[in-house]
Amino acid sequence: MQISQGPYLIKALRNLGHNPEEGSVYVKGYGGSRTPVDIRIRSKASGYDVGFRKEGSHYVCVADWYGVRGIQQETFLQQLTQQYASIAVKDQLASQGFALAEEKQVEGRIHLVLRRMG
Repeated sequence: MQISQGPYLIKALRNLGHNPEEGSVYVKGYGGSRTPVDIRIRSKASGYDVGFRKEGSHYVCVADWYGVRGIQQETFLQQLTQQYASIAVKDQLASQGFALAEEKQVEGRIHLVLRRMG
């Protein structure tokens, strides 16, 4: 799944306990290099941050994963994708007249029960 909606990305990062920063921000890389990104989350355990840069119609993750501490790349990206998809689906279905009746997380999966309103 490609991440294309900035507001959904911000909400997904917040749902995962991060405090995303937007605007003209940079992530630190090897040798002190700084890469411009549109959205950044700070790594609490190191000076290496994780960022997201808009490229065309979607966002790409930018990070020096060798320097990032406290965030496991594979787990983080999997959880982020899952949260993003859940937010996007709920928003799209709400615009089509559905309401969230129940949401459960079971064995690493998000289960949604929706009802048509009206």
